[in-house]
Amino acid sequence: MHDSGGFLFWIPLLYISIFLSLDKKKALPFSLVIHTVSAATAVFAFIHFDYQEDITRILLNFFISQYVFIFALFYIQELFKVYLINQELEQIASTDHLTSLPNRRKIDDILTKQFEDAIPGAFSIILLDIDHFKSINDTHGHDVGDNVLKEISSLLKKYKQETYFFGRWGGEEFILILTGDYKPEEEAERIRLMIGSHSFTGVELVTASFGATTYTQGDDKHSLLTRADAALYQAKENGRNQVQSL
Repeated sequence: MHDSGGFLFWIPLLYISIFLSLDKKKALPFSLVIHTVSAATAVFAFIHFDYQEDITRILLNFFISQYVFIFALFYIQELFKVYLINQELEQIASTDHLTSLPNRRKIDDILTKQFEDAIPGAFSIILLDIDHFKSINDTHGHDVGDNVLKEISSLLKKYKQETYFFGRWGGEEFILILTGDYKPEEEAERIRLMIGSHSFTGVELVTASFGATTYTQGDDKHSLLTRADAALYQAKENGRNQVQSL
């Protein structure tokens, strides 16, 4: 009985290790073959040896239950695969393919959550727009323009503070959401200087304009973004490469 107990303990672990090591197309038939051979061996032993009736019944129930166990492992493995696929699709759907930053859809979701139980001054947003980006594309080519977007994304990642959220808002425009005790004008100015002093690949100088605003009582997502966009427009109208706030 002691040996049988060890056998009963290790067999399920064997099947678990098979499903962890192999994909489902191989794990299921491989496990079924092993289990069928084991069951056939047990049946042969039952016929040729004088096992007690209760032991025989226990072992038969065990072998039958293991078929259920194998198919349960197969089902769990399939569910886990579906979960991983869904996670990957969600990542693709919420990530900008060029910069690997959160895209507008993801940032929009984050911004929506910021309005839940928000109090005045709880968060701010900054819109960043690359100056003369069309001219960069026309003069140096779209590959250089793409590299500028990637390099600015890298700069933002390096500068990112603990309570920052940021992403590509569209085209040559990025958005930053600041929560906590930040002054958006000061943060935008630091980023502006960082971009202006960076040596970009294939283009001599890149600058950016910024529009900043802070959540106030009565704001909704539309009013906050409209105000930030108006501040950005003001920065561009005043000569670009500067920060304006409203």
